[in-house]
Amino acid sequence: MMSLMKIMFALAMASLSMAERNAPALVWESTMLETKMPELPALPALSNSQLQNLLDSMDAEALVMFVMNELNVEDFSGYPEALSHLQQEFESSQSAFTPSMADPSQVPALLSTYARVTVDLNNLSALKLAPAARKTLFLVYLNDKPGADRATALRQADATVSQVLTKVKSLTGKYSAVLTGKHTTMGGETGGRATRSLKAAAADEPGREYFFDMNCIYIYTSAPPVMHFTPKEGAAKPITVSLNASLVTSNSSSCDGDGVQTATIVWESVTGSSAGGNYDLSKVTLTYTFLGHMSKREGADDKVSAWLLTPVTLLYSGSVGGVTATDMNVTLDFAEVYAPSGFSYHCTSRKWAAESNSSDANSLSSLELPDFQVQAFMVNETSSFGRAWDCTPFFTIPIWSGLFLSLIMLVILVWSLAMLASVPTMDRFDDPRGQPLHVPTAE
Repeated sequence: MMSLMKIMFALAMASLSMAERNAPALVWESTMLETKMPELPALPALSNSQLQNLLDSMDAEALVMFVMNELNVEDFSGYPEALSHLQQEFESSQSAFTPSMADPSQVPALLSTYARVTVDLNNLSALKLAPAARKTLFLVYLNDKPGADRATALRQADATVSQVLTKVKSLTGKYSAVLTGKHTTMGGETGGRATRSLKAAAADEPGREYFFDMNCIYIYTSAPPVMHFTPKEGAAKPITVSLNASLVTSNSSSCDGDGVQTATIVWESVTGSSAGGNYDLSKVTLTYTFLGHMSKREGADDKVSAWLLTPVTLLYSGSVGGVTATDMNVTLDFAEVYAPSGFSYHCTSRKWAAESNSSDANSLSSLELPDFQVQAFMVNETSSFGRAWDCTPFFTIPIWSGLFLSLIMLVILVWSLAMLASVPTMDRFDDPRGQPLHVPTAE
């Protein structure tokens, strides 16, 4: 029995090792073929010879093979925004995908009909096609660093793919391409991707204009913050003010305080209209103040073990719904916004209530921060949010509903078993040695 278990364990470890050498493969053709590109198998893993036959059958003057150090299926589903250039390629071409290909690093050696050229990414201008008698294989190693932030690594790889293909298109209009990896990661990388990790990026990149990198503090929202005003008159419609990131004139932070850090975002001028009326605000200033809880453990002096966000202040002046407001200072209730050191706080959808201000004819009722994420007391070397400490409680309404229904089913089961147990057993039975019971049937 022990020998059998050892053999099974050895086979399992061998299969895991082989799985790590597998990687996804994506194949596409620059020209639209008359026949549809064949689908690649999902199971079992695509063999080198199968991919070789597919590439040899393509009528293209050049084959561009991009090889990453690591490539996972989750890269395509988890970071679609990082592969924008590849998406543009797929929209104008036919493509095929397999989630697992056996040892893809051996494919270039099998393509004997191609003249192999290893691309120097620092000298793309030197790329040339092989003589007309042979096809050209451009082999491109994308040199992504294992363990690096995945979105950044994919974004850099996507940019390199775009640069190389731009050069290849200047040489020939008929080419095919493959994107694969030397191996895939098992477990560790996938687990890390389940956490939310946003990074500062170029300001012109869509969806990143609401990220504020303040050295020691990161703040992010997926859409512009929205101020909600409630009119005093019940018949009037509420007024909503959108604080677009393009209107931000300055943002700053104070990181030198002893256990205290602040972040300030200023919108110089915010004008527009909503269903409740027009608004014209100036000097809209949002100030966050973070307090750090110092660790009391021995040898951990001056180390922040956790941080919390104190009530946030919002200052503004101007007119809302035709009513003028001057130097308004509103306190927003950001209770329960905290996280351990190294973690970020995240809340998908929530409006942060404001303390009522009777002097304001149109009072600010709440501030909405869509998909709000924040982290304070960050190390300078850190370039992304830490693991998310979500605002959603562990026992949500669906969980409580499931527990309640399970309790009802358990009560019914116990009651049923009790009813079965209460059925009495007969205390007298027929004697097999006595005279059997005779029932006459004649009328």
